[in-house]
Amino acid sequence: YRVKQVDLDGQIDYSPIVSARLQALIAGPISLNQNPSSGSVYVSSEDEELDTIELRLYTSDGQLIGQYFIGDEINRQPPGVYYFSYRINEREYGGKVIWN
Repeated sequence: YRVKQVDLDGQIDYSPIVSARLQALIAGPISLNQNPSSGSVYVSSEDEELDTIELRLYTSDGQLIGQYFIGDEINRQPPGVYYFSYRINEREYGGKVIWN
């Protein structure tokens, strides 16, 4: 990626090129329900052995909102797209939840 800057006088400058490594969100055995939601969402899984797995919820700009477990209720958030992630056996999983 690089940034193109156009000054008021029409002068154009480019930043140095940098590479970005993007990691896709991999769906796993934990989900957030009701999604999308206008109220609370619930952390759920059909696998009872995952009740100690910590799920982290983030804003779209990467700010950690909180940490949750299976069965927890996550209170309504301001409208927007949020991301969650968790780790099982050194493998990272995640997804998104939308509050409207």
